[in-house]
Amino acid sequence: MTSHTQKSTRLTFIDSLRSIAILLMLEGHFITHSLLPVYRDDNNPIYALWKFSRGLTAPVFFTISGLIFTYLLLKDKNKGFQNKRLKKGIKRGGLLVLLGYLLQLKLYKVFFSGIPLFTDLFAIFHVLQCIGSSLILIVCIYLIKTYFLKIPLGLLLFILGIAVFLGTPTLLNLEYTGVPKFVENILITSRDLSRNRSVFPLFPWAGFVFMGGFLGSITYRFEKQTSHLLFAGILATAGVLLISFNYNLMVFLQRFTAFIGLESVQYVYEMNRVGQVFLVISTVLLLETSLKKIHKSISFSLPKNTGLFASIGCWVLLLLLWKQPIPIAYRYLLFFVPLALLLAKGAGWNAQLFYAIGQNTLFVYVLHVVLLYEGFLGLPFGKWIQAKLTPFYALFGMLLFLCLFALLTKHFYLTKKSSTLSKST
Repeated sequence: MTSHTQKSTRLTFIDSLRSIAILLMLEGHFITHSLLPVYRDDNNPIYALWKFSRGLTAPVFFTISGLIFTYLLLKDKNKGFQNKRLKKGIKRGGLLVLLGYLLQLKLYKVFFSGIPLFTDLFAIFHVLQCIGSSLILIVCIYLIKTYFLKIPLGLLLFILGIAVFLGTPTLLNLEYTGVPKFVENILITSRDLSRNRSVFPLFPWAGFVFMGGFLGSITYRFEKQTSHLLFAGILATAGVLLISFNYNLMVFLQRFTAFIGLESVQYVYEMNRVGQVFLVISTVLLLETSLKKIHKSISFSLPKNTGLFASIGCWVLLLLLWKQPIPIAYRYLLFFVPLALLLAKGAGWNAQLFYAIGQNTLFVYVLHVVLLYEGFLGLPFGKWIQAKLTPFYALFGMLLFLCLFALLTKHFYLTKKSSTLSKST
């Protein structure tokens, strides 16, 4: 009984992280794609806060990918080439790389607008290629560690993660004349502004996957403790220390990098981001643990249609205050929070659907690229809203966008899963 509970806690912790990461990505990409340029004001504190959270989404996504894969890799008791996760990891990594390149195709424009099948965009290294390649690298690192090195995998990945961050400034300043463009794009974001550049090259982004692998090994090693508040507290403390002393750490490491000729790393920012990711993960752990304890000790149910009446109440209040000098942020809260709750209720939002979205991140990611960025099919769905919406309509559209993916996930995966269970019984 106890072991089952621990396993369930661990799985919900992992799935919660995946779901939060993919939902943050969806809302961040929709707002970025649709918002009118005139509203992109870094001096606006609300926009600045949103922009910061959007910038944190990719590091969280990459770190969680490494965490999950490394945890499952270590969970298999077979060592070396006997580990079943090796084959799955290589297949998964290869699939991600392949899909990443396929999404650069624009078939509609190839057939009807006469553009080449392989454009300059095909040479760019994006999210899927980077994550897929990083997972394959973790497989290689695991094998090297198993057969040649007597060092824990987590420690090795931590060291390599830092090495990737430290090596990024040097790679950025190298001369790539004569090097094939796709090779440069795999390694680094090119300094040449005249051509398409990679958004997620291996340097520095593989470092986040390796740091996630480090956390995955910690999660495996202390699996029973992940449901304790102390674990979340230690992770949060590590995050705060990294954020507070990132510059000091880089100054310290600069002494050693000078011996191997690396560029200055004093202003490398990635370890600061790692600290922020640690805080995000610790917050999710804290919420998971706290909410489960509260649920066990306090049990209550709300009357039917409470959410509907509360939403109507918020909108009535908004009408009453319409001509009052209240900040626009309060108006948005009174309108969009009830709308989000009603859309969630309409989509049948519950814990099972929330976790299902995290369990099907690849489906969600690929479809959102097709819809927003003309991926693969090349159909210009996203052109209708690209940089054309005010904040109100961008937020409205974003909620509908999230609702669409919730409904699709519910239909294609939860319904299918329920049907499969019914047949088996």
